[in-house]
Amino acid sequence: MSNLKMVLILIVSLLLLSSCIKKDVIPEQESNGQKIPTPVTQGKEMYKVKTPVKFNVARGSIVNNVDNPLDINEIELGLMLLSMEHFSPEKFYFQEGQYLNSETINKWIERESSEKSEGLNPPINDSKDIEQALKQEKENPKLVSHVLEQNYVDKDGKTKGISLAISLNSFYYFNVSDNNGLIHSGNVKVDENNNGKNDVKIYGENIAEKVVKRIRNNEKIPNVPIFLTLYQEESRGSVVPGRFLSSTFIPEGESGIKKWDNIDKKYMELPSNAAEKIDRYSSESFKNFKDDIEKNFPNLNIKVLGKGLYIDKTLSELSVDIETAGLSHPQLIALTQYVGAEIQAQVIPNTVPIKVNISSVKEPEAVLTWDPASQEIKTHIYNK
Repeated sequence: MSNLKMVLILIVSLLLLSSCIKKDVIPEQESNGQKIPTPVTQGKEMYKVKTPVKFNVARGSIVNNVDNPLDINEIELGLMLLSMEHFSPEKFYFQEGQYLNSETINKWIERESSEKSEGLNPPINDSKDIEQALKQEKENPKLVSHVLEQNYVDKDGKTKGISLAISLNSFYYFNVSDNNGLIHSGNVKVDENNNGKNDVKIYGENIAEKVVKRIRNNEKIPNVPIFLTLYQEESRGSVVPGRFLSSTFIPEGESGIKKWDNIDKKYMELPSNAAEKIDRYSSESFKNFKDDIEKNFPNLNIKVLGKGLYIDKTLSELSVDIETAGLSHPQLIALTQYVGAEIQAQVIPNTVPIKVNISSVKEPEAVLTWDPASQEIKTHIYNK
């Protein structure tokens, strides 16, 4: 009898333990009784979004402050991926920023002055002389363009973590009006002194201290852990996004930054001189792939662009955009089959995930995905 009691007690204990564990795990989302698959990006399952959905209180600001759409996408998605190390998708939901509104961010990205004391960008002296004004803009470029906030919440919607990305310019574009109302435009590469240091990164780490203190001093913002990153944008016309430079984690109750961790993650155009310096094989292989397509489809006016994601200087993902002026359906099938065969024949490195988008006049025509684990290509041709 005592043995039976012991078994029953053990079973009850295990059931209670199991129920306790499940309370801290994000449940599967369902729609009409069907489980909704969690999206996977760069090999990682993404966060589930807490409902009802709350939009960013600074909604639209990032579009006004960051010039290149590729940078916008990379900042938003990249910050989410980096946050996973500190705020597990198994325990927390994603929620857009609810504390830093457009007014706050716009104040922060101003130049510091007596009237704009919250500005995080370098101060300059007002000048009515147009030449002097242009000179000051070039010699003292604005570096901070935006601050993105993301929140990570529990099942009750309570904020348990805040992630921030301070976005920094690589190129500063500016306009100055003269006394006649004419606008003079200019731009300057921010880090031009070739001193062997990334001055953008150094500046970002310095002003990050101010950002953390402002958040901790704001009674409306919960005193939760903060994950903060620095992001360096690319130029307006770049075909690849910029990159995250470094990150730091500030525990609950603390307001000082103790150390920074470098982030070695960067997109590179293929083929390119920059890619050739760190990965000659992939750059040259992609050039051969590009030449093969152009040679075998000479009448389609094809443009091939490759983007490689390098983590710790190792290729981890490849995306290919193939654009044409126009395609008939038989031509599309032929091009799709040819690209698939080139991937399988290892004309381009196929040890990493590959995604190929084929389009004509900006309209999507087909997409191919290569999974190196299964060694399979999946193809989808869009119906018109």
